[in-house]
Amino acid sequence: VHILGTDVNDNPPQFRYLPVSKELRVQIWAGVPAGFLVTNMFAKDLDAGENGTVTHSLVTDDGEGDFEINSKTGDITTTHLFNQKHEAFFTLKIIAKDSGAIPQEDTAVVHVQVHGLEDL
Repeated sequence: VHILGTDVNDNPPQFRYLPVSKELRVQIWAGVPAGFLVTNMFAKDLDAGENGTVTHSLVTDDGEGDFEINSKTGDITTTHLFNQKHEAFFTLKIIAKDSGAIPQEDTAVVHVQVHGLEDL
């Protein structure tokens, strides 16, 4: 007897190591170079195959052009040298979406505080 099964996209991606609030607060300092790792927002999907393949995206106007996310790993990095004198705040909306025929997704928010050069 052979039984073949097909995975059903019944699990949404879930961000790992994130509080129930799905919000994370991080701090960086002015002077960090482009490519500096701010945080990792990796999401895992328990489904198999395409249903379990997760793509991470940054979908916010706040911080647009200042940060980028690696679509596979969830690494959020800076895109340039931050050299402002005073602190700045950014709110980044992150979406993790699976590749199912009817995709499922999870959303999280990262609040980034950049301490200014005068705060050093």
